[in-house]
Amino acid sequence: IGSSGGISGISLTGNIQNTGTRIFSSEANYFYNGSVPQITGDGLNPIVNNITFSNSSGVTLSGSVAVNGLAFVNQGIVDIGNFNLIINPAASLTGYSSSAYFKTSGSGYLKRRVNNTPVVFPIGNGLYTPVTLNNTGNADNFSIRLQNTLDNPAVNDQIVNKQWVIIEEI
Repeated sequence: IGSSGGISGISLTGNIQNTGTRIFSSEANYFYNGSVPQITGDGLNPIVNNITFSNSSGVTLSGSVAVNGLAFVNQGIVDIGNFNLIINPAASLTGYSSSAYFKTSGSGYLKRRVNNTPVVFPIGNGLYTPVTLNNTGNADNFSIRLQNTLDNPAVNDQIVNKQWVIIEEI
């Protein structure tokens, strides 16, 4: 199999093998689309330019990744598991909806910069339950995940059995 990779993407003759180590350019654009579940794999660089998730059956991260350009999720659920998805300050996150969001099923966080305008963290864990933050002070980075268990007992039985873990990283 012959292949080459760079800023414009991957040009190959044959198939990308799913064994061995492949690290593509941090300036590359990554696309995960299809109709069967996908795993990002060990070829995903820890820093990417743009990343698009468009898979109706979902995508699972196999490592933490920081996005410098655009993170676009327009179809399916992206399970970040025990990894972090970092939307760097100059990057943007678009396309999310109640059927296209980031599932925080483990210890991983969705991380974004928040300033004095509302910033949506499109997360869920079983159900889409996003958080919108608006920071009236200095801009800071926030890490958010959602868990389906409560660390502290509920006061009464009229609760949503969800707990948002929000960390401000000054």
